[in-house]
Amino acid sequence: MTNNKQKPQESDFEYPEDMEFFVSLLGEDQLDKNKFDFRDPILKRREFAKVNKSIMAKLLADGRNRCELRLLESCNDTGLVLDHIIPLSSNELNKRIRKLPTPRGKKIARQSVGSNHPSNLLVACPKCNGYKKHRFIKRVGDKWLIVKGDDPIWHFNMSNPPKIR
Repeated sequence: MTNNKQKPQESDFEYPEDMEFFVSLLGEDQLDKNKFDFRDPILKRREFAKVNKSIMAKLLADGRNRCELRLLESCNDTGLVLDHIIPLSSNELNKRIRKLPTPRGKKIARQSVGSNHPSNLLVACPKCNGYKKHRFIKRVGDKWLIVKGDDPIWHFNMSNPPKIR
């Protein structure tokens, strides 16, 4: 079987350290260009609304009919929805890697990162989906875990220090 994954290039990312973060998060073997889309998140959300049902139907037909996140004890398989492994947008990279200060009365700017490609989607129950929100998750064994602020993943070995643009 041939590997159809196309690896993203550092130049695909707004900041070079972001690619290093995703290599640390996903592992080199799971780094797939299809999981990333740096276009405006509003556009991606509109597109997702149009294809959500058909993608969900395909995943359910493929036997993915249980919550794949399993983040909460109260998790169940009722009312399943799609969730993005890499969120469509997040401010976590700006907070954790670049350590940008929070502007007075505002939130730290978000970056557009994840795609609507099926390789970036999981089936989740509404409780786990709501709990995860826009945060990054990582696979540990057969479980998904939320990457928290004190997780060592944020302290990966960057070959270049962060550059603020």
